[in-house]
Amino acid sequence: MKESMHESQHLREINLFALPDIPLIKQGDNLGEIICRSAANSNFTFNDGDIVVVASKIVSKAEGRLVDTEKIGPSKETISLAEKLGMNPKNLEVILGETKRLLIVRPDLLLTEHHLGFICTKAGVDSSNTAIGPKGRVVALLPENPDASARKIRGTIERTTGKKIAVIINDTFGRPDRRGSVGMAIGLSGIAAVYTPPLTTDIFGKKRHPEIAQVDEIAAAASLLMGQTNERRPVVLVRGVEYQTSETSGIKDLLHPATKYIQDAAEIVNRLKKE
Repeated sequence: MKESMHESQHLREINLFALPDIPLIKQGDNLGEIICRSAANSNFTFNDGDIVVVASKIVSKAEGRLVDTEKIGPSKETISLAEKLGMNPKNLEVILGETKRLLIVRPDLLLTEHHLGFICTKAGVDSSNTAIGPKGRVVALLPENPDASARKIRGTIERTTGKKIAVIINDTFGRPDRRGSVGMAIGLSGIAAVYTPPLTTDIFGKKRHPEIAQVDEIAAAASLLMGQTNERRPVVLVRGVEYQTSETSGIKDLLHPATKYIQDAAEIVNRLKKE
């Protein structure tokens, strides 16, 4: 019995709460106010250190980052490429407009480097949970500046509640080396993108200097509650995470540019050719 009590003192828990009754978001909506109102209606009280994870789709909607693809006139080059890929040329034109670099191009995979630096399929352009407009299908683009969006939401919540919190904006990205999608952070405020634990040794005393992508781990956990289809749970509150705070960290602290991989690979190939 004593052993059981001793073990219980070391138990840790993290709690996640999906805020109910978030309305369908439209352009111009103040997400921070909506989140606070939803929390109040649910008798939820914010604590210092809470993390609010917000689905990027509702951020895009609030910021008017929606495109009716029927209004898009694809170029001849895009039409030719779309035929080879078996894609809608109007959709492809939107994707290319959000793309800094094409990395993998084939009928079953279009892997891109987004202008923001994210490596993702189809530049994050997504038609799920966007209305079919009067003239065509509406797709959502990623927020133009996700870090700024996170700061705005965080500022409203902190002013309203008087609590110090962090905000993460997440999206679900596919990965070229694995099936399925996973939640990842694309914007943040009040939290460091990468966390370096204070402990510098493992259980055997060996020195360790891990760097943990804490915002991605939190984003992925929140995605379990958010869902991927018609769940309508775009805001998740996370409590109990011991995280490193930051007023300066941004999503770029987490990213390796695709050009780095390309240059590194080229250097390796050239060196092998010379040997």
